[in-house]
Amino acid sequence: MLLKNIIQNMFKILQKYNLLILLSVFLIANSSIYAQKTEKDYDKEKVDLLYSFPKYLKWNSGVENFTIGILGGSKYIMKTLKKYEKKKYPYGKSFKPVYLLSIDVIDEFDMDLLYVGEEYNDDLQEILDKAAIKNIVLITDGWDEKKSVMLNLIKKNNEITFEVNIRNMSDDGVLLNDKAILHSSAIVIDDHYLYKQSEKSLKEEREKVRAQREELKMQELKLKYQTKKIVLQKDKISRHQKEIESQLHKINVQKQELKVILAKAEKSKKELAAKILVLKEKELAIELQNQKLTEQKIVYEEQTKVLDKQNSEIEERQSKIRKQKLEIAAQTGIIRTQQNALTIFGFLFTVILILVFFIFRSYRIKKKQNKLLAAQKEEIEKQTVQLEAVNKTLAKLSIVASETSNAVAILNVSGKFEWLNAGFTRMYGYTLQLLQNELGESIQQLSSNPDISEIIAECIRTKESISYESLIKTRKGIEKWLQTTISPTLNTEGHADKLVIIETDITEAKKAEKEIAKQNKHIKGSIMYAKRIQEAVLTPTEIIASYLPEHFVLFKPRDIVSGDFYWAAEKSNKLIVTAADCTGHGVPGAFMSMLGIAFLNQIIAEHRNKELKANDILEELRIKVKTSLRQTGKEGEAKDGMDMALCIVDKENMTMEFAGAQNPLIIVRDNEIIEYKGDIMPIGISYDEKLFRNNFIEIKKGDTFYIYSDGYADQFGGMPRKKFYSKRLKQYFVKINDKSLNEQNEILDKTFEAWKGDFRQIDDVLVIGFKI
Repeated sequence: MLLKNIIQNMFKILQKYNLLILLSVFLIANSSIYAQKTEKDYDKEKVDLLYSFPKYLKWNSGVENFTIGILGGSKYIMKTLKKYEKKKYPYGKSFKPVYLLSIDVIDEFDMDLLYVGEEYNDDLQEILDKAAIKNIVLITDGWDEKKSVMLNLIKKNNEITFEVNIRNMSDDGVLLNDKAILHSSAIVIDDHYLYKQSEKSLKEEREKVRAQREELKMQELKLKYQTKKIVLQKDKISRHQKEIESQLHKINVQKQELKVILAKAEKSKKELAAKILVLKEKELAIELQNQKLTEQKIVYEEQTKVLDKQNSEIEERQSKIRKQKLEIAAQTGIIRTQQNALTIFGFLFTVILILVFFIFRSYRIKKKQNKLLAAQKEEIEKQTVQLEAVNKTLAKLSIVASETSNAVAILNVSGKFEWLNAGFTRMYGYTLQLLQNELGESIQQLSSNPDISEIIAECIRTKESISYESLIKTRKGIEKWLQTTISPTLNTEGHADKLVIIETDITEAKKAEKEIAKQNKHIKGSIMYAKRIQEAVLTPTEIIASYLPEHFVLFKPRDIVSGDFYWAAEKSNKLIVTAADCTGHGVPGAFMSMLGIAFLNQIIAEHRNKELKANDILEELRIKVKTSLRQTGKEGEAKDGMDMALCIVDKENMTMEFAGAQNPLIIVRDNEIIEYKGDIMPIGISYDEKLFRNNFIEIKKGDTFYIYSDGYADQFGGMPRKKFYSKRLKQYFVKINDKSLNEQNEILDKTFEAWKGDFRQIDDVLVIGFKI
């Protein structure tokens, strides 16, 4: 019961204060909505306005398809407008947004409206000038100059609305529908709005003046528009006339080419007819040879039969003779026993002599016949072996020629085609008959190589193969690059009797070669640009000349860019000058050289008010190089760095400081060499690392100083091939010491080139000389 009373009391309290509670909830909810409104929500409202504006705008020149440029603002605005592009306005109007990367591209696009984000408000005057030239409606964002506003987006009551300056709109021949103004709760900025507090009495007069100005401006705009149209039409007509003249010229050229082709075709037909006759004659000759060979075979068979018959007859006679011998033996026995049968014996003896004579005669005849038959048989066997060998070779060649993808052709020594393989037909699209009908019967007519006649003559003369490349067109008009090899075949006397042509399609290789050349050109262009950058960061020689009028810098990069560099700086009335040789040459060396120059400049800048010794500069440079290259001494890491000779010249006190990393300083004094060697460690990581030594030197007037990299001394050349060596270079310094520094530069340059000769330069070359 108690619980029921409590609930009833609570319900009464709620009923009494429910209106207050609802109002509080509404206010809290409403305030949370306003508090949660983000920039994206504002951008959405801006997009809706930008999309709506074209529907309510009217151009005096008439625009149906609207293009709106977007310069600045958030990415959301452009993305959302892109989605709206698919929609259509009423009455078939279309909408297209264009994103502009900068102010400079405004002139490149034809736009009807241009939205400018708040970040470009500082540049709005330049944008206004460009928009005015092209009659573009300008939509600004948060712009506070009311007089220059056309359409300006602003925040009002936590929502995006817009201001409109009707006067500026109408001055550019554009009107905004009143419905848009009412619908969007826009703030209208016009003369009445701007001056209504101070000039109410002049309103009507100003309205008249403004109307007249608007009408005048409209007429001027129309005139400008028509003038632009006329100029554009004139340009179009001029271009069309030029194109027509060009096409007429091309047609005339094609007519001339067609006449030439028809003449060639007529000539080719005549030549083809002559070739067909020659071919028929050759076929008849081959048939005659076959007939002769058949007749020889028949004679051989007949002679073989006769020989076999004679052999059988000889055997029969020999058997008879054996029988007769037996009979004679029997009769001889009888004669011995019967001395009175001497007459019979003489008769038999005579008969035997006659038989022996006939046998001997028949043997000689058979021997002669056997020799003749053997000779004929041997000749026939030789011809048969030769024919079999030729047939086998031809069969092999036929298989190879038909299966290979290369084009193979056989020509006579005058260059006329006699045979083509299937690969030739696949490659060119011509059979032998089509080739002779359409192009001609000789390679001189087919080849695009202007030196083909000289090539054939050279091939026949030297009896060796010759190769060349050429660009051809197939029967279907496809261009191909071919590598052609012409080889002669020799007859028994060692003279060329046929020419064999083998052509390989190298089109893909040529494309690859072209692509490589293009890439090389691009790479070379990049390296040439890098050269300009490197030359820009190298110390101008004027800095050295201002302190040391007598000096030279011999600088000869091996490649386009150099791993050697020279650097100079004036500090505390002293000149710091250095010659450095970085690890590598070409692009890697150039990167190191630019790193070295940057670090040297940084060291001088960091110690502007501090006295620096020569070895201090090398020490600091080593630390910076090791740090930037992350050199810690671990196994396998890069050992890149640089060798260097660095001098600090003090002309006032006639002293010099020198510190060297691998590289020396050479002084020529009274034709004697004084050498200060650099420390045996580079500017970079070193296993035996210690502090660089600082050499303090008293100098004399007339002393000549040289610092250099190892490229000059290491160059191969001369006879026999060997290095120039540092010893010879030092001797040259003494030899040319009496010359001026400019002459020394020329002598060293010419000496280097003469020594190098035809050998390739192996390293960058740097020699610096100066005199006090």
